[in-house]
Amino acid sequence: MTAPVTISAAGRLARDPDSRTTASGKDMALATIAVDLQAGRDADPETWWLSLIAFGRMAGELAKHRKGDRVAVMGSLERRPYTTRAGETRDGWTVLCDAVLGPRSPRPSGGRNGERSGERNRRDDRRLPPPAGQSAFDGLVPLADDEVPF
Repeated sequence: MTAPVTISAAGRLARDPDSRTTASGKDMALATIAVDLQAGRDADPETWWLSLIAFGRMAGELAKHRKGDRVAVMGSLERRPYTTRAGETRDGWTVLCDAVLGPRSPRPSGGRNGERSGERNRRDDRRLPPPAGQSAFDGLVPLADDEVPF
């Protein structure tokens, strides 16, 4: 048995994600993204279509997005052969999503501009003047004298 291949990909959703519930009652979401691959500077980009499957909390994250949203996903890549209506056998690629990030995803900090809500921005502490009777240089270790003339 081969080890799973982990992939990170970014593309646009081809349609609204389809939300479902599995027979065991677990949330599931299905979607497809179009990923443009540039083969070289002068080459025209080639579009790859990746099917996405997400379960549980990731299914909820994927389901928030809409057709045309640019999303980034990370997960296990699986090859799934299929037969076209014309009878040709082709390879399809499916990503079992471990992470989904897009314009409708919450930001990791939970606040605006990287600040945590309810906390003071720590950069403000550096702008405050030193307490009375202290220098801004108190507590700094002097550099060794390297006899540089300037």
